This record gives sequence, C-alpha cells and structure tokens, in this order.
Amino acid sequence: MSGTLSKKIALILLLCLVGTTGFSIYAYSERSIALSQLEEEGESRLYWQSRYASLNSSYSSLREELENVTAEKETLNQNCTLLLSNYTSLESNYTSLSANYSSLQQNYTALSGGYTTLLNEKNILLQNLTEAVKERDAWVLAFEALNSTHTILLQNYTESLGEIDRLNQRIAQLEGELNFTNFDTLNDLEVWLAQDNTSEHAYIPDEYDCDDFAYDLMTSAFKSGYKMGTVAVYYTDNLTYVVISEEYYYKVPLAYTVGDSYKYYTFGNHMVNIAYVGDTGWVLIEPQTDQVFPLNTYEL
Repeated sequence: MSGTLSKKIALILLLCLVGTTGFSIYAYSERSIALSQLEEEGESRLYWQSRYASLNSSYSSLREELENVTAEKETLNQNCTLLLSNYTSLESNYTSLSANYSSLQQNYTALSGGYTTLLNEKNILLQNLTEAVKERDAWVLAFEALNSTHTILLQNYTESLGEIDRLNQRIAQLEGELNFTNFDTLNDLEVWLAQDNTSEHAYIPDEYDCDDFAYDLMTSAFKSGYKMGTVAVYYTDNLTYVVISEEYYYKVPLAYTVGDSYKYYTFGNHMVNIAYVGDTGWVLIEPQTDQVFPLNTYEL
C-alpha cells in the first residue's frame, strides 16, 4: 500500500509539472484506479469518496501553486527580456565607448609626440636664450669698457684742447715778447732757407718725416725771429690741395715722395710750412727741399 502511495505522489508531482491537462489525465486515471481498487479490495464507497475529496483538495492546492509558479515564471520572463534589452544597450554603449577610447588613444599618441617635439624646441630655445644672454652680457661688458675708455679719451681730449689753448696763448705771448716779424721779401726768405739746415735731415719713415721737417723749420724760424706756421696738404687724383681753412684750399703741385711705409695722418697726407712775405704774400715752403710756392700764382 505504501508503494502505491509513493507512486501516486510521484505521479501527482509529475502532473504539477506537466500542467492542467496532465492533471486531468491523472485524475481520470486515479478515479479508474480507485474504482478498480473498490472492486478488488471490497472497501466501502464512502472511504473512496473521502479519499477522492482529499485528492481533489490536493489537486486544487497544487493547481493554485502551479498558477503562482506560472505567474512567477512570466514575471521572470519579463525581467529576463528587460535584462536582455539592457544588456544589448550596454553592449552597444560598450562598443561606442571602445571606439571613442581607440580614437582618444590615437589622439593621445599624436599629442604626446607633439608635446615631445615642443619640449625639445623649448629646450633648444632655452639654450639659445642662455647663449644670447651670455653674449649680451659680454657685449655689455665690452660696451662698458669702451664707454670707460671713451670717457677717459674724451677727458684727455678736453685736457689736450685746454693745453693747446694754453700753448697758443703762450705762443702769442712769446710772439709779442720776441716781436716776431714776417719776411720782408721773397729773397730774404730764400736766403734764410739757404742758411737753415732743416732740409738736410735724413727722412726716416714713421720716425722723422714730413711733419717733423715742418715743425723743425717753424721752430728754426721762431728762433730767428720770423713768423711761420704749418699747413696740411691733401694729395688726391694727382693733384695737391693745400688747406688754408675749412672752406678754402689752393691747388699747388708740391713734389714729395710717399714710401711704402708711409702712414696717412687724419689731418692730411702731407705737411708743409706757410709764411707771409711782404712783397709776395702768402707762400708755401716744402721743408724737405726748401722749395717756395707763392699762393697768389695758383688757383684758389
């Protein structure tokens, strides 16, 4: 009897899983078995009616439970559908984000290369700036040194101008004291030049040259009581220009030798003497040869 009951319970569970149709088949089978058992066992009809009612109640409970499980299944199916939709959306978003990530990674690589290039350029510019600052500082130091030298030279120049003014004043004073006079005649000048030995000095380039001859002849004239000065001569285009002032000059064909070691002075290429003669006027004197050139005979 217990074996038969176990089979019934297993059959009932199977019918619960199968559904309403299976349960109906089970019920019909159960009723057939019950009638058969009534005949076989000879039990009373009332017992099986009670048994049927119990089984019918179990069936109702199981059916209700089946309906609940079916409702839960539908709920789970809906949730599953919703989750599947969400999964599809998330997968699409993931694909889009992956593409954006790849693009951003490429951009990052490009920007990283550009940054490296800019960093190298910055380092080069900083190095150039450092060198430029050093060079600027060197130029500043050089300028300060030159400015200091210029200040010293300007001071010396100013002092020299003052000394020249004092010497000119002294010369004027000496001329007044010694009563220097001009040569009366051209013959007096030529006789004096013949007696003077300045032209007999040896010419030594850079040591004893034209300006030394001119200054010595002027000094000799002063010692003899005559007025005489020096004048710069410019030699260009095979013409000799004797500068008398800043505005006037005479074209005089002076003859002098310019050696390989000759240095041109800032005040002129050559220096000669100038004097005033009573019967002739202004004349130029080449101190190296004692030649005399009356300026009134040449073009102004």
